[in-house]
Amino acid sequence: SAQYLGLYDIAFDFPETHVVNKGEQFFYGIYADLWSKENSIELRGLKPGVVYTVYDYANNRKLGEINGNDPQIKIGFRDNLLLKVTPKK
Repeated sequence: SAQYLGLYDIAFDFPETHVVNKGEQFFYGIYADLWSKENSIELRGLKPGVVYTVYDYANNRKLGEINGNDPQIKIGFRDNLLLKVTPKK
């Protein structure tokens, strides 16, 4: 079963981010009218030392890999970004 992780404060953290954990996978819903790729987004909840594959499941594209030690990504988007983050096998 999936579990909502309250890792972001909707009043203070920007962009608005929600994360659900299901098994080893994390699903992030990130929302902003317009987000510049110059600004990083922290993917909270990932385990240090683990390398993850980041996948934009709404647009069917792999975005690369991220390490739980420094879970920052830089990507621009409009309205929303829906990510599936899975440990690399």
